[in-house]
Amino acid sequence: MKRVGSYLALCLLALPAVGEEVDTSTWECRFCPLPDGLYFDGAAGIAHVGDDAYRFGDYRGFDGDGLAVLAEGDLRYWVGDGSYWEVTGHDLGLDSREIGAQWRRPGLSLSLTYDELPRRLYGNPMTPFAGSSSLTLPAGWVTAGSTAGMSALADSLASSPVGHDRERLGLGLAFAPSSRWQYEVSYRREDRNGRGIRGGSFISQTTQLPEVIDYSTDEVEASVSYAGTRGHARVAYFASLFDSGPAALTWDNPFNPLAPGADRGRAAMPPDNEAYQISVSGGYRLMPATRLTGLLAIGKLEQNESFLAYTINPALPATPLPVDSPRAEVDTRKLNLRLTARPMDGLRVRADLDVDDRDNQTPRNDYAVVESDLYASGLRRNVPYSFKRSRARLRGDYRMDHGLTLSAGYRYREIDRDFQEVRTTDEQGGWFGANLRRDDTLSAVALKFGHDEREGSDYALPGDPVTTQNPLLRKYNLADRDREFVEGSVRLSPSSRIDLGLTFESAEEDYAPATLGLIDTTSRRMNIDAAMQLGEAVSMSLYYGRELIESLQAGSAAFSTADWSAATEDEVDTLSLGLRWPGIRDGFDLGFEFLYSDSTGRIALQRA
Repeated sequence: MKRVGSYLALCLLALPAVGEEVDTSTWECRFCPLPDGLYFDGAAGIAHVGDDAYRFGDYRGFDGDGLAVLAEGDLRYWVGDGSYWEVTGHDLGLDSREIGAQWRRPGLSLSLTYDELPRRLYGNPMTPFAGSSSLTLPAGWVTAGSTAGMSALADSLASSPVGHDRERLGLGLAFAPSSRWQYEVSYRREDRNGRGIRGGSFISQTTQLPEVIDYSTDEVEASVSYAGTRGHARVAYFASLFDSGPAALTWDNPFNPLAPGADRGRAAMPPDNEAYQISVSGGYRLMPATRLTGLLAIGKLEQNESFLAYTINPALPATPLPVDSPRAEVDTRKLNLRLTARPMDGLRVRADLDVDDRDNQTPRNDYAVVESDLYASGLRRNVPYSFKRSRARLRGDYRMDHGLTLSAGYRYREIDRDFQEVRTTDEQGGWFGANLRRDDTLSAVALKFGHDEREGSDYALPGDPVTTQNPLLRKYNLADRDREFVEGSVRLSPSSRIDLGLTFESAEEDYAPATLGLIDTTSRRMNIDAAMQLGEAVSMSLYYGRELIESLQAGSAAFSTADWSAATEDEVDTLSLGLRWPGIRDGFDLGFEFLYSDSTGRIALQRA
């Protein structure tokens, strides 16, 4: 009471006498000025790069040596009726520049944005190839079985920078005729130009090729939004069109051809494609403490780029294609629903329903297989994979007295697949947890444990394409599985300057009745961290973590039942120590961090 009384006395002394007029002429409000007229804020400088280093240019724009101009600015003008226009710029002297302009008035806004982003993947790679989509070797090139015999290689190497520049232009319009309705439309164009690297092979002969990058993407989005007193809704349309430029990359074979006519290769570039989606989303308050939100989206993906011929090798027979183009089409449907409610004091319930459906409507045809423009190896039918994932979750939290909260949950997931070993898998499980929060030394304790089960339909090898997989082998992501887990954490604050934490996780997975493949796994993880305040400004942090992963898998060298097993054990220990002293001097901070990590892996093989 004495401290409070003293503080009040000081405050009263600072007040003017009753009836005395206060002089406010020198008062200044820095947070609530009414904007008016012209405003400009800018900065400029010069940077110097001593050596040409591509890593300085990657994402930053400092990809050349010498001087670079650094400039940025913000120019605004308020008209006075609530409208204004603004022009901003960042990194104006670099290849990573950003420029934006907008005009706003109540209920209406227009925006224009432009930015660039450089990608510099390699410093100064050398190549004997010349050209863009058609790569040729210099006249007089001598082929050989390896680079050691290519006598013209050293003299024909030329610099070929690997990287690309991304340029993006955006336009936006927003119109709000009232406080409840808003209309928006935006357009964005993105261009990427430069060079990449891709491999071109003739079975055992592989060449790194400078691949041309000439991609463009156009995106359009339009939406209508409504906001009411009890709910909101939004209807949106999205379209994306991708253009990859050249349809193919061809190149001269620098090696001795492995077959007649295999002195030139060809590979398809990414095909042009389109994507469309329309979505409806919103939320509605059913009751004061109950709310329903959701999203429904329907989309379509299309790709109908003309096929290339099977080969450019004139020595191979010209086999006709079954169709001129794939007529690829994928229909997508997505549904998300969430219901949150507080049926009573202290109880919160949440229910979620998610459905993700991908229906691949691409026609199936038999295509000839030509290996690296060398020889034909039969037929292969394309596999239009489809799936439907359905998931339901229910969670409840009940807050009791003394800072104790009890939580429980249940989840169910079903996946239907086409052209895979398991047609349908059902996974369900539940968990229970408790969380205790106190204001004293024991600040928080949490414990959670649960169990999951996954069961699938009969395991059968897909008949197309033909596979030589052992019929007893099980893929771990499709096999039946039982999983049990426990998680916990403890948080202690023995004093106002010390904070301690301990977390641990443990999980066991059993893949029985699998006989080949992954049989079981066990993972355990423990982390200890501490934070200490050594002085008014100096703080220290300490962390130690240990992770142990054990697994057992079985195999068959005889393509029959299990005749060997492998037990794998991985241990990872991590230690870190940090010290921070901000403001040790004006404008100077001191920091120190030590990190140590040690991992050990062991594999024990045993014959059955």
